[in-house]
Amino acid sequence: MKSVLKAVSFGVLMWIIVAATLTVSLPLMESNRGLYDSIAAVVISLSIVVFSALYLNNVAGNVLKESIYLSLTFAVVIAALDLSLLMAGVLKMSFPRFLSDIAVSYLMTPIITIGMGYMKR
Repeated sequence: MKSVLKAVSFGVLMWIIVAATLTVSLPLMESNRGLYDSIAAVVISLSIVVFSALYLNNVAGNVLKESIYLSLTFAVVIAALDLSLLMAGVLKMSFPRFLSDIAVSYLMTPIITIGMGYMKR
């Protein structure tokens, strides 16, 4: 991997941006769940695209392989931060609900990041 520190830092920044946006949008979860979910999908995908592009922009060599490592790094960072909130009781939900509401969105990370690596190769 080109830079583990950079990948982890980008993963943390990505998580902060998504968490902040969704926290501000939280009232919509009750009043307009569809809009809340749409905002979540847009912010998550936008942050993945931006940080993947920033990271992959200067990668020389096997960009596809680097994008696979990057997507795994992003997924681990995001999952660790989300799980820490779940375990600390900040996220008021059961683990099965966490898996169905939040964790399934982690699939967007490798799909987008690896897709970008494939297109750049």
